Amino acid sequence: MFIGASPASTGGGIKTTTLATLLITVKSFILGKEDIEVYERRLSTSTVRKSLGIFFIGIVVVVFGTLIISVTSPNFTLVEAGFEVVSAFATVGSSIGGSPTLSTLGKMFIILFMFMGRVGSLTIFMALSSRGIKKNPPIRYPEGKIIVG
Repeated sequence: MFIGASPASTGGGIKTTTLATLLITVKSFILGKEDIEVYERRLSTSTVRKSLGIFFIGIVVVVFGTLIISVTSPNFTLVEAGFEVVSAFATVGSSIGGSPTLSTLGKMFIILFMFMGRVGSLTIFMALSSRGIKKNPPIRYPEGKIIVG
């Protein structure tokens, strides 16, 4: 439910191409490839970074949303709250039937999660950030090498 809609569809949540990009990236990492390749094409670094950002933001939204719903609506268990949040974020329409018993604050958060899932978390965060306002020309620092393991 969290992953499943395809690009240009009316579904929300994480798109199938985002998951595919992440899986291909992991495969390339395991095989030790420098470039991320699929169908004789190379994926750009910005595409991979965007996919990672979208997936991470989606996970964070669902986790925090589950906690918020479980706190604002004590009649929900953590699993029930998680189901409602994932269903709202993915704009699936499934429910355990407890939506009418949500507190007013809980209902407002569910509406927010539906909106974020449909429009896209990354789109919303980029619109709210100052990234769109360019003050100075971008500075590109030299690449640093660190040991990761």
